[in-house]
Amino acid sequence: MTESEFNQFVERTLLQIEEMAENAEPDIDFDLQGEILTLTFPQNKKIIINKNWGAKQLWVATPTGGYHFDPKEQIQWVKDDTGQPLIPFLRHECETLMGTGIDWPD
Repeated sequence: MTESEFNQFVERTLLQIEEMAENAEPDIDFDLQGEILTLTFPQNKKIIINKNWGAKQLWVATPTGGYHFDPKEQIQWVKDDTGQPLIPFLRHECETLMGTGIDWPD
């Protein structure tokens, strides 16, 4: 994957997550600054998503730890140690931080 392809894939993914957060019920606050997306939850808990070009990964920081996701055929991101897709992982983390289920369109 070239640097340009990687950057485009990251941009598409961050915009997709931003749109999902915007349409989620209950609301998830979000802020996209450059290539860093921050999701903010009650009690000021956060999930921060950013790219790491050197490792060619998306890095996700949550209150429970840091996670790395590899691109898979420019279709999805998968957790580097388990292969879990990014979007279901984020949904679970968001629900945990909200303390309730989230209607988060795919």
